[in-house]
Amino acid sequence: MITEAPEKLFPGRARLADARTKYEQAGQGLSELEAKLARLETDEAEVLNNTALDEDEQCSRLVTIRAKKDVQGRRVSHAREEVSKALGVLEAALGPATMELNSLLAVEYSRRREILGARVLKAIEYPEDKPVPQGLAGVVNASPLIWAIRQCEPNPNAWSPLSVEAKATELLGQIERLEAETGRDI
Repeated sequence: MITEAPEKLFPGRARLADARTKYEQAGQGLSELEAKLARLETDEAEVLNNTALDEDEQCSRLVTIRAKKDVQGRRVSHAREEVSKALGVLEAALGPATMELNSLLAVEYSRRREILGARVLKAIEYPEDKPVPQGLAGVVNASPLIWAIRQCEPNPNAWSPLSVEAKATELLGQIERLEAETGRDI
């Protein structure tokens, strides 16, 4: 029975999931700040085009709006830096999580090949004292149980046009599929 917390057993996955969450939060914060800045720009244009206001009122409102725009612009700039940093952390977390997935895949491949190989040998009543037949690996590798694990493998060639966030999401999905597969009875 596993007693360790998942983040201790799978630290690469935990870091990747955490980095993706922080990146998404930073992106959401940036979007909100950019929306506020866009509203201020609209307000500025409306005040400039409002001929119903007297000159002093128009100037007073413009000063306030422009000061708020400067503050908001600075906040947007800082938020962009935070998104950039979070993206770097997310990208750095991809490698360890991929290595973790690959090692989990290797363990599951070995486990399934051993179980399936033993079942095949038992089914054909192959003597235990003889060497394993050469074609056994091909038979075992053709099993749907092995193919199910192959669906969890990361494909580095497919990642080239994807964004870092999409890569992280895909990798976390592959880890979840592998966890579901490893829980199956074979």
